[in-house]
Amino acid sequence: MRKIIIGLCVLFLVPCVSIYAQKKVATYEMSYFSDKKYDIEGLLDKDGMLSVYIGVEGKAKTTTVKFEEKELKELKNTLEQIKNKFSEWSKIAKENNVTDMTKEMDFSLPKSTICWYSSKWFFAFNQELKPTFMILEGNRHIVSIVKKVTASSNKYIDETIYWIFSSPQEIDAFINLIDIDKLKQELGKEKKTEELFQ
Repeated sequence: MRKIIIGLCVLFLVPCVSIYAQKKVATYEMSYFSDKKYDIEGLLDKDGMLSVYIGVEGKAKTTTVKFEEKELKELKNTLEQIKNKFSEWSKIAKENNVTDMTKEMDFSLPKSTICWYSSKWFFAFNQELKPTFMILEGNRHIVSIVKKVTASSNKYIDETIYWIFSSPQEIDAFINLIDIDKLKQELGKEKKTEELFQ
């Protein structure tokens, strides 16, 4: 009898928990890493506020950059400015035969949380990410966002993130994926379906 009760409790609790689990809402590619695909996951809290977890390259099994809903508009605006500056500097470099360059761009993404999973989850809160424009061997132009962070819970645990765009078009494609209304609509569909089976 006790096993049946426990089983029923689990049965009814699982749908409630899964409503607030992260869900994959999109994927994007970084051609710098041979067109490797990275997930964009979303989470709606009980008040309908959105959190977005953007997969990036790192040494851990899973590495993401987390932005809250209130920061997403600023993120999109900043990425738009970075895209435009990328186009401008690429044009200037080509016109002036500049083939080797590293220059930090005068932009900062909104504060974010870096999350990574190795043996367990680690977090580095309130991180400021800044882009750098680079011209690499073979006249490849990139915008690189690279940062080494330390876990907030353990100063001996660190991670380095690599978030790299190889063209203004890659930035533009990414911007189109992080539309707040579209993300909420996608997450809302799954939430409504799960709520049918409580």
